[in-house]
Amino acid sequence: MRKQSKGAAWKTVLRSLILVGILAIGVGGVGQIAEDFESALRINLPFSGNFDISSDEDADYFAFRIPASRHGMVISIDIDADSLGSELDSYITIYDETGYEIGYDDDTDGSDPALTGALIEGLYYIAVQGYSGSRGSYTLRADASPIEPVTIGVPYSGVSGISAEGEVDFFVFEASDTQYGLTLTIDIDAEATGSDLDSIVYLYDDKWQGIDYDDDTDGADPYLMARVTQGTYYIVVEAYYGAIGPYTLSVDTSPIEPQVVTLPYSVQAKIAQAYESDFYYLELRSEATIVIDIAAEAIGSDLDSYLYLYDRQWTEIERNDDTDGSDSYIELPLEPGVYFIEVKGYSDSTGDYTLTAEEL
Repeated sequence: MRKQSKGAAWKTVLRSLILVGILAIGVGGVGQIAEDFESALRINLPFSGNFDISSDEDADYFAFRIPASRHGMVISIDIDADSLGSELDSYITIYDETGYEIGYDDDTDGSDPALTGALIEGLYYIAVQGYSGSRGSYTLRADASPIEPVTIGVPYSGVSGISAEGEVDFFVFEASDTQYGLTLTIDIDAEATGSDLDSIVYLYDDKWQGIDYDDDTDGADPYLMARVTQGTYYIVVEAYYGAIGPYTLSVDTSPIEPQVVTLPYSVQAKIAQAYESDFYYLELRSEATIVIDIAAEAIGSDLDSYLYLYDRQWTEIERNDDTDGSDSYIELPLEPGVYFIEVKGYSDSTGDYTLTAEEL
């Protein structure tokens, strides 16, 4: 098993879905554009250098390039100021070559920031600034190393472990082609087997864009269900706050077989088991505002419903919980195309429900 270590958490935004954790990109102010990278200092990795923030509005920019590699590279960026006795309270921001903010950190190590994340080939920028006008000297360190994941076949079950603080396990697999996509299940058993490991699991696509993550669904063990289409996917397992220990990783997929929705549509159904989902397929021939309504609490059911809307590639468009008591409701204008609806229970709730879908 190839182990790789991390610095601080790096947070990921995928459209409206915010994921928190290692190897995830972008938080707070995501989508902001850096005004000017022309003054950026070109650096080669690995890099270490001493610099200074000398005024309230001062910002230092650095540019680096990630070379081509089969599975991408892990980049680690660390600022030392507070730890060296400087008065600078710094924060760092990472941008891609278009100027789009993809990462941010502040106060991971005292008042010093640090970031670790997976990046693919391209040009990137680092911005270092002082928080609330603070000034002072600092040391910037940046390094990158190729990601070497373990290739697994699905279904898969295997024993691994986190043996030291900062270790991260990487796995890669190929999802097969199906008509409507696949339900992917990732199950980590550590606490359940007596291990001291408190783990977190993350799922990424072949461009290292975050799809989903989970922590503590099954006690301290994660249990993640996601929707995927044919392609390459990465699973990342890390420990929460330095915990160590062995774990069993189980990965499986099952074809999605949705019910076809013809508007207007109404159906009575049931979530019979915890973590079960019902799927519906909707194809729009023209632009329309669609209303999707779940009645569960309203009909006396114990189901606390959660409602999702996806596009053809299973990218989440909208989600809703508790609009009408514990019942879910989505109203949204949509372009012509194929959409999927998912109904599930919040946490492990189960019960009957009525799904209504119509054009407003």
